[in-house]
Amino acid sequence: MFRILMIWLMLGHAASACAVPSGADAAAQSLLRWINAERAAVNLPAFRPSPALGQAARAHGCDMAGRGYFAHARPGGPTLGQRMKAAGYTFRAGNENLARTRRLDPAAVGAMWKASPPHRAALFDPQYRDIGLALAVSGRDILWVMVAAR
Repeated sequence: MFRILMIWLMLGHAASACAVPSGADAAAQSLLRWINAERAAVNLPAFRPSPALGQAARAHGCDMAGRGYFAHARPGGPTLGQRMKAAGYTFRAGNENLARTRRLDPAAVGAMWKASPPHRAALFDPQYRDIGLALAVSGRDILWVMVAAR
């Protein structure tokens, strides 16, 4: 059911190995289509996939899975800004959405984020134009990471 992939989800670039669910690429692409459709419905431009933000999202998902935590930052660990910078993304602003599920269901994750005011803000903030999405496996859970920035 799970496999080791050496890719940045959605972007197809080499990265370090991390356990991700089978079908993760398709799920990430589906989630991006869902997010962009929701943004279009409120006259916002579509997010552009960013390899650097994909790397930042993947690094955080893998770190959470490998260390067994679920949070925007681990104690003593890098902040979102530090992760974006380390991935080579020069940013003015950024935000991150996380989700933990048992099923590979992009629409459910998108709906969950849309229903939560702080997560909704990251989805619909007009200043954000670039996005990175990643999934990782932690035990029986699937961790979803979205990084949006400009």
